[in-house]
Amino acid sequence: MSSEVFRTYDIRGLVDKELTEHDAEKIGRALGTFLKGGDIITGYDVRESSRRIHDLFVKGAIGAGCNVSGIGISSSPMLFFNCWQQKKFGAITTSSHNPYQYNGFKFVDKNGCSFVDQYTEIKRIFEEEAFAEGKGKFNEINGTMPYTDFLASKIKIKKPVKAVVECLHASAGLLTPYLFEKAGIETIPINSKPSPTFNNSRPEPKGENLQQMREAIIENNADFGVALDGDADRSVMMDDKGRELNGSMSSAVFIKSILNKKKGAIVMTVDCNSELKQLVESLGGELAWSEVGHGFIGKAVHDKKALYGGEMSSHMWFEFYPFSDGFLAGLKMAELLSKTGKSLSGLVDETRLAPMDKAYISCGTHKKKEAVLKKLIGKFSKEQNKTMLRDGIKFFLNELEWVYIRKSNNMPEVCLVIEAKNNERLKELHAFYKKIIDETINNI
Repeated sequence: MSSEVFRTYDIRGLVDKELTEHDAEKIGRALGTFLKGGDIITGYDVRESSRRIHDLFVKGAIGAGCNVSGIGISSSPMLFFNCWQQKKFGAITTSSHNPYQYNGFKFVDKNGCSFVDQYTEIKRIFEEEAFAEGKGKFNEINGTMPYTDFLASKIKIKKPVKAVVECLHASAGLLTPYLFEKAGIETIPINSKPSPTFNNSRPEPKGENLQQMREAIIENNADFGVALDGDADRSVMMDDKGRELNGSMSSAVFIKSILNKKKGAIVMTVDCNSELKQLVESLGGELAWSEVGHGFIGKAVHDKKALYGGEMSSHMWFEFYPFSDGFLAGLKMAELLSKTGKSLSGLVDETRLAPMDKAYISCGTHKKKEAVLKKLIGKFSKEQNKTMLRDGIKFFLNELEWVYIRKSNNMPEVCLVIEAKNNERLKELHAFYKKIIDETINNI
């Protein structure tokens, strides 16, 4: 394996091609060396290679002197929670929403925040094979009960709520129906039986993957739906009319509820609707913009002691702890609806945000992705109202409309995000900038 599987805020690659068994053990040794033998909690998702990759990673970490506590099959939020509560480092074997042929690792600090800058040093140790030697130990612990008990203590359902929960054959299916029913929510689970191949699909909660949830909401007259991604740290909401909500819209609903009770900081990523700033300030809050990526926004939420954090891709942070949690987001939405007595569609219609579009465009390889992004940044760097970001460039066309071109941090894709004054204008801008990106890809 080349060290190219080290991304900005995690590690991902094709199993047995980009990420081999030997590499998994080396990554464990590199992390163990970086931590100087510190204690680690580990878990793994349901994909078919995860247990194998996890066990070799653990072997490497133990060989570098770390004591490792395993919680078995896990979601990212459950792993992060146990690390945060026990003040220990953590590593989950997962490739999130990627297809089952991929795998990788997410690392977490003792404070519950994702590793970000730490990957640079871990990558150096991996490349140089400058590993520490030690004799750590492995033991198994129960990570489920502390996590489910904590969530149950934080959610209070006042009036009956009916929810459709889409688990996409991933690890969320092991926990979501239980959590929702324990909270007193009438629950209609979909695709809750985990599959090592995600039923030959991709555990990405968007588009056609949400059609079953939409139909179940309408058929069962449900109050809302929530779909979780492959490692359950992301949750896409759908209202009672079957409308998929993007991260900005879900966040707007939560922000109104939160700031009406308590004033404080809100963190949103720069790919979200610009009108959220006005909304937050009108409610007496303070908005801070963050770079895109769960590692970046998680650190901002932690550092600013924010009441809420949100991302366009529907990662959501609540003030309980500094990591995104798809289970908690779904439970909090049910709680909000039970307390207000309002429909989610009504809450959405109260908050009108300008339309947005987010598209991922394949470049074929990560190397070509980098070259394409460099060309596009060069082309648009002359724009007056521009912001240079670590992963791309954002520029405003006028007071409202803007374009954000960035690279995906885990797939060989360029992402195009646009906010426009209306849907007709959005289609026009999408076609214009998509054509430029396609031409750039074809010319490299």
